[in-house]
Amino acid sequence: PRYTRSQQLLIHHRNRHRAAAAAPAVSQDVGDVAVIVDNGAIIVPPTALNAFDLDSRNIVFTPSPGGFSVASAAPGLDANFGGTLPLTDDDSEEVPLGFAFSFFGTTYTSAWVNSDGNLTFGAGDSSSDPRDAARLVGGAPRIAPLLDDLNPEAGGTVHARLEAGRAVFTWNGVPEFGAVNANTFQVTLRSNRTITFAYASMDAQFGVAGVAQGNDQGPLNE
Repeated sequence: PRYTRSQQLLIHHRNRHRAAAAAPAVSQDVGDVAVIVDNGAIIVPPTALNAFDLDSRNIVFTPSPGGFSVASAAPGLDANFGGTLPLTDDDSEEVPLGFAFSFFGTTYTSAWVNSDGNLTFGAGDSSSDPRDAARLVGGAPRIAPLLDDLNPEAGGTVHARLEAGRAVFTWNGVPEFGAVNANTFQVTLRSNRTITFAYASMDAQFGVAGVAQGNDQGPLNE
């Protein structure tokens, strides 16, 4: 079957972990031919990228058995961004939520706000590794309105607004690293476990949006 790029990246990531745990494959010379054993971590078949189509849209994740149901909602950002977080490039800051937030069966009272357009739980993420579907599902539990190489040090601001039963995080006019553009989007967490992504003006060239149980667990539903 023809896989989409994010599915292939996920399989690639999982194969790397399986290969690391298994006995090492043996590559060898056969006459004048070098035979290299592909353990799944060498080749990822090329496919076209999906077009980014979330400009001026809101996406709501509602808890359902085994995960979330996903639906579009009326567009619009909360105009009250709240306080500014002093994030730089590849940076992360832990923010107390002020309420208990249950995510894939685990309850958290704080979230790590990462400059690269996402939240993680239990640990921050300031890595410069590729921002792809494998990163989304393979690291800490993550909520990513736009997992992308963003650089608030070069422009824009990142905000957190906390109130009873609700936390709003906004990336306002933040450019991609090495690019002259601006991306404005928001994620809202509610104590009833609902998650809302809100997008305004977006110039990103590449990014991954979604929620993930983390630690390479769970299925990938695109």
